[in-house]
Amino acid sequence: MKLRCVYPNDRVGPRALSGNFYTQENEDLIRVGHVYRIFGMASYGGDLLVLVRDSTQKPNWYPVQLFDVVDDSIPADWRFGLRDGGERGLQAVWGYSTLVQDVNHYGGLIEREPEALETFYQEAGPYHEPDPY
Repeated sequence: MKLRCVYPNDRVGPRALSGNFYTQENEDLIRVGHVYRIFGMASYGGDLLVLVRDSTQKPNWYPVQLFDVVDDSIPADWRFGLRDGGERGLQAVWGYSTLVQDVNHYGGLIEREPEALETFYQEAGPYHEPDPY
């Protein structure tokens, strides 16, 4: 699956830009017009987030409203899992097996735990600069 960053756009309201996943500080980490490979998806607090490898070369979660679909194919090896985060927490994840099967991996990516990052890099493979569209 690949998505093209289209932020700013008229679909993004204040809710999409609030919270822990998207701030003015990380606005420059994804570039408008560039195409990003998606490594996972999550439903968190009612928002749909996508996991991309941004310009830091690290995994970061972004609201899906910042993107348009370029390639809608879902990798054959993706998994899906429900979580018990309630309406304000993590409700579900899709993606590579460790992201779904290890309930601590999602948080480990956010906290930049070395083991979680190492697993992500193994899944992601070599870094490639996002393609301008």
